Amino acid sequence: MHPGGVQFFEEFWASIFGTKEWVLRFPFVIMGLFSICLTYKIGRRFFDCKTGVFASTLLTITYFPVIHSELARPYSPGLFFVLLSTWFWFNFFFNNNSQNNKSKWINAICLGISFSITMYIHYFAFMLVLFMGLSGLFFIKKSTIIPYLTSGLISILLFFPHIEITYYHLSIENGLQWLSRPEGS
Repeated sequence: MHPGGVQFFEEFWASIFGTKEWVLRFPFVIMGLFSICLTYKIGRRFFDCKTGVFASTLLTITYFPVIHSELARPYSPGLFFVLLSTWFWFNFFFNNNSQNNKSKWINAICLGISFSITMYIHYFAFMLVLFMGLSGLFFIKKSTIIPYLTSGLISILLFFPHIEITYYHLSIENGLQWLSRPEGS
């Protein structure tokens, strides 16, 4: 009951590299490692070096990110693309070094693409980037409204082919298979 992004990727990956267990798990391990790097970069860039080191160290020793990086499940790519979206979101709004129009548009386009990839991976990650996108409306300036709304439009257009599947997932009669509908009591 997840969006089709990871399943599509796994089918594509298996068609090229085979179906051995380590081959199928390898991209998820890489996403976990890149998540550590992105956590460090985000912490260092937008706070300070100690924050980057502390946050990335916590990510390397916390049980759930480690175990989910070993499994071919949507959690490791979900974490990576949420962090990537966070990187572009922070760059779009809070990067004082690149206030020129070209860099705003590049960050807006990358933000829209990373939002849509995240939306294809996991519905909780979808909700997180949705809230991130909505919270960005509080930081918009007159000069950044068009690029920011364009990033939202890009993410919606790229996710559009999956809307029917999402609607199906949300309308299943017996719940989400692993989580039944709540009863009256």
